[in-house]
Amino acid sequence: MRDRIEAVKNAQQKRNEFANRISSPTGEEGMTHHETLDPGSKAFNALFALQRRVEDGGAMSYRTYAQNFLKKITNEEPDILRADFRSFEGSLIARLHDIRNPVYDHVVDVIPQLIEQYGDRIARLSLWSQGDVESTGYQDGKIASTGIATHFMRSLLSQMTKDAGRQFLEEKVRYGVADRKIPELGAYTKDAMEHGPVKLVIIEDSYGNFEKVRNAIVAAMGEEKAKSVIVRNIWALYSREGQNAKAEAEKGMTAKNKFVSQSRSVTPIESFAELLDKEKFGRFFQDAHVFVDFDGVIGDNVEMRNLQANAIVSAAVDGFSQHWNIDRKEALQRIIDRLEKKG
Repeated sequence: MRDRIEAVKNAQQKRNEFANRISSPTGEEGMTHHETLDPGSKAFNALFALQRRVEDGGAMSYRTYAQNFLKKITNEEPDILRADFRSFEGSLIARLHDIRNPVYDHVVDVIPQLIEQYGDRIARLSLWSQGDVESTGYQDGKIASTGIATHFMRSLLSQMTKDAGRQFLEEKVRYGVADRKIPELGAYTKDAMEHGPVKLVIIEDSYGNFEKVRNAIVAAMGEEKAKSVIVRNIWALYSREGQNAKAEAEKGMTAKNKFVSQSRSVTPIESFAELLDKEKFGRFFQDAHVFVDFDGVIGDNVEMRNLQANAIVSAAVDGFSQHWNIDRKEALQRIIDRLEKKG
């Protein structure tokens, strides 16, 4: 298990390491300019199409993303040793780290009540997330910027004695942030099975991940042993992916039937506060290993994407306004035009 405090320290070290690569005349101080993109614009969507391409190739890496971005803008293979590329990469990753990532207010409000209600019932609680950990430490920095882990611990300690709170944190709370969270969960489940039967509760924003979890468990321990693992899936429909799925269901009967079928195969929630319903969820959490996804379940991934897009394009303007020797406004428009170009 990764140590949360060490992960946060490592994220800050990586942020500073990349910031030190900025070679503009004003250095890190030059990151005071902030450009914006219209959410849903062609350029905005192109940024996340590039991200999906990196994710589809394996673990997310914003260093790889920086290379793909440069290739998209210049139509050339980037030289990762060149000072101008290293400066752009440094600005991009430092800017991402500096985002104060938003969380859903209603989730923050409910967390203390959930701890009080289910703390003695669960077997283990994991803050579960996937993102760029090894390459740049961004995913650890993203979670740290929300203060959600600190809020959780303070809520816990306010309800228990100091010793009992520490024991709960040591025995029942887990920081499960990784480059590849789903295979890691498969390995975790296999290890847990050595101590007896295992029940998992997966709280996710992405419907597709429920099947991936089951496949990871099968891959880790084989088909027969996997059958004995109880999995309860909770789908956060208030997330970006959940809202997109609901909107898609309005486009026709085929899409609607698909959405209805998906919703019946899991337990959908329209608010994190629904989990406080003991009659409905008490049996879910009893003796369960609970995995709560960060992006989309705790973190507001609609606003988060807006902030990420603005950080990326601002870093690009940092670099290309100097490279092309033009002002920031002209550089931004040229970048947008090239992002929107097909191919």
